[in-house]
Amino acid sequence: MKVLVYTVLLSIMVLVGCNDGTTPGSYQSIIMVNGTEYVLTQPENENVQYDRDKGIGKIERKVPIEQIPDTHLSSNELPKGTKIYSTIQDSEYIIAKRPDMDKELLYTLQKNLKSAE
Repeated sequence: MKVLVYTVLLSIMVLVGCNDGTTPGSYQSIIMVNGTEYVLTQPENENVQYDRDKGIGKIERKVPIEQIPDTHLSSNELPKGTKIYSTIQDSEYIIAKRPDMDKELLYTLQKNLKSAE
């Protein structure tokens, strides 16, 4: 009986020791525009509508999801060719229109999220 208990305990310790503690995390979708980071967001007030204004450009470079984009019109989540627009209502928001989706995504300045926390 003691042998069985020790075997089970040893097996548990070996299994726990094999776990390197790295599990896939979740990452924030980021767009870099003119040196400014914009992050995917939802409007605080669901009744507020953000409309497209002028075209800023298209995503030119996609970096790995865990990396923060560091060049103009790059993203860690959006595919190349995603159209980026300013908004009529607020200059601190931009809209992304993915070529593979029918809906528009709203992004806000990174500083807006930090001040809301």
